[in-house]
Amino acid sequence: MPWNYSSSNQPIVRGCGTPPGDCPAQGASFVYLHTAPSDSAPLLSDPAIHPDGSPGTTNGADLSDKAVAGLQFAVAGQAAGWTAIWFGGQQGWFRDSRNASTTVPTRGQTISAVPGAASAPVYGRAYPEAAAYPTGVTPQAVVPLQYTIAAGQRYVLAERHPVRADYYYAKTIDNSIPFDHTDFQGSDLYYLIYFGHRTAYVRAADVVLN
Repeated sequence: MPWNYSSSNQPIVRGCGTPPGDCPAQGASFVYLHTAPSDSAPLLSDPAIHPDGSPGTTNGADLSDKAVAGLQFAVAGQAAGWTAIWFGGQQGWFRDSRNASTTVPTRGQTISAVPGAASAPVYGRAYPEAAAYPTGVTPQAVVPLQYTIAAGQRYVLAERHPVRADYYYAKTIDNSIPFDHTDFQGSDLYYLIYFGHRTAYVRAADVVLN
């Protein structure tokens, strides 16, 4: 679901001025996400932004707890006056009601971890497997991010069709070494998904379409 953005949405934002303080009230294209359906519940954390596990903040640069307009998310739960979405590997709650709707229902293809798997890894780039590189070229490491998609979670595809993993090898400006300026394509396929405040990749072999 995307956001029903309005200039009347003016959440508290901090981090403006020197020393940093409250920012002037103005329309914002995001909603804060809480760990439970309560204004007193902590804001969502993020392992990259808050490696110590501390909650998110109202600082404008803290993207761990802000779901922005223009992205799509799968509904993860509902309570009186609240809706939850899957966001960066977590369930995030925001205020939403029939009389003051924050969201606009929409359709979208979602993915989830393959049945029987505890989770699916998440990647920041779609690099090919080692076999895609010729002899003499060091393969790029295929390393997942610090996030996972736990069983039961769903995320919306940002692009309908998977992309083939590839790596563009360019070490010089004049093609003076073997294989320079060559795109190495692998056999692995990746889906681009909306994940937290950004997009990310998942291997097609690790997920199923819903």
